[in-house]
Parts: sequence; C-alpha cells; structure tokens
Amino acid sequence: MKGVMMTPTPHPHRTPSAASPAPRRVALYVRDEHHPSSVDKQQQRLRAHLQQHHPDWSVVAVYQDTPGSRRKPPLQRPGLRDALTAASSGAYDVLLAQDTRRIGRRLEHVAQVAEQLESSCAVLMTADGTLGSSGPLTGLIMKIVCAISSYEREQAALERIANQPEHEGRRQRARSERTSGRATS
Repeated sequence: MKGVMMTPTPHPHRTPSAASPAPRRVALYVRDEHHPSSVDKQQQRLRAHLQQHHPDWSVVAVYQDTPGSRRKPPLQRPGLRDALTAASSGAYDVLLAQDTRRIGRRLEHVAQVAEQLESSCAVLMTADGTLGSSGPLTGLIMKIVCAISSYEREQAALERIANQPEHEGRRQRARSERTSGRATS
C-alpha cells in the first residue's frame, strides 16, 4: 500500500492570516498625540472595530508610544519594539492600529513592521481597512507601494538639488574673480 502524505493542520492562532475564521488574540497599538485623551479614544475606536467586525477576537495586550517617540523610526519606538518582541514569542496573532500613520509615516517603515510581524506568524491590521490581511498578494502590493514611495522621494530630492540657488560663497568668489581680472584705469 502506498504511503499517504498528510499535511499538518496549522494551529489556529499561529497562521499568518487575519482572514482566518478562528478567534484571534489581538494586541492594540496606540500612539499618544499630545492629548491626554487621544490614547483612550484610539483604544475605544479599536475595541469598537473589533466588536463590530471580529466579535470573537480578544484583546490580550495594549502597546503604547509617547509623543516624543513620534519622530523616531518605528523600530526604534519602545512600545512598538515591545509589541514586535511579544509577537516573536507568540503572545498575539494580530497587531491592530487605527491606521498606517500610527505605525509610520513612510510606507517602507510600515512594510518593515509588517514583514517582522509576518516572520513571527502575526499580522498587521488597521481599523481603517488599509491593511487587513496577509499573504503573497498583500506582500507584493506593499513592496510595489514602497518602491513607488522610494522613487518619488528620490525624485523630490533630485528636484530640490537641481532648483537650489548657488551657494552664496561661490557666487561671491566668482564675482571677485571676474572683477579682479579687469584692467583698472
């Protein structure tokens, strides 16, 4: 009799797909926006989103960053670093943020976070629906968007350089060289 190849059934909490029907463990990520109530409001909106769209999912942790961390790249923010560390230890399945701007202003930073979560068998979701699933197509779309974003930033930098007025010191030296070579009467 030929051997039957069995494929293992993945654990319902450790498969990298936010679309899974199984109950999920969710970590919320919020960032303080200089208003004491902003963190509470973000948490309320995220919990309401879960209740409406995924009532069987449960919040197992909340990670928060302060206003001072806003200018840091996402992987240098203490709250987000803690969230990524917890994901790597299997503490949750989904990291839920209000929108991608809470994770990072640059799409490549958002992609870095999403990739790190995916390598930990967790996914990044946003309540505004920008990110809601994982898989090859989502990864491809993120890479394309990041490439376009990078190209646009490089083009903007080249335009700034091309449109920059000459440095004042160079202009003065050029004037003095022109006038010093003239014959005086």
